[in-house]
Amino acid sequence: KSPEDFANFCGRDTRSFFGSSYWLKLHGEAILPLGVFGKGNLIGTLLLFKYSKLGKEFLIHPPLAPHCGLAVELTAEKRSTRQGQVKRILSALAAYLKDHHKKSYIDFCLPAEFNDAQPFQWLKFEVSPKHSYRLDLKKSEEELLAEMSTERRKNMKQGVSKDYQIQSHGDSEKVLD
Repeated sequence: KSPEDFANFCGRDTRSFFGSSYWLKLHGEAILPLGVFGKGNLIGTLLLFKYSKLGKEFLIHPPLAPHCGLAVELTAEKRSTRQGQVKRILSALAAYLKDHHKKSYIDFCLPAEFNDAQPFQWLKFEVSPKHSYRLDLKKSEEELLAEMSTERRKNMKQGVSKDYQIQSHGDSEKVLD
């Protein structure tokens, strides 16, 4: 559709600054805006940063962004139906990239709510999952640990028992010594 349709969709998406029309304008011509269409209607957007180096095209998520800003309007009520919609959207994205950017180096992250990489694996993309954990730091340590999987709690306890510590230090010379 038109750039105006895309900008209007981005402008009404309040879920992510990294999919906003402001972010789109900030990067200008280097941004490859992609629309997700369902039954001919724009239902989602994502932004990839496109550049060339030494004759090779690269597609990455925009600089300084944690992900590609994928945002879609899912219409299904049931969770399983929404998951099916997401899988079809990601399948369409993977097919588009495979068909239109065959010779490009493609490396981008999806937002945390899109965690199914199977459609990319099916088309032989090399998938390297990167995980982000969102923690509500207003909760107590006990509440946070209770919400984690058994494996994550085990990792946390191992880190504490092995006396690993992270500290902020204002003097970089002391840290580098």
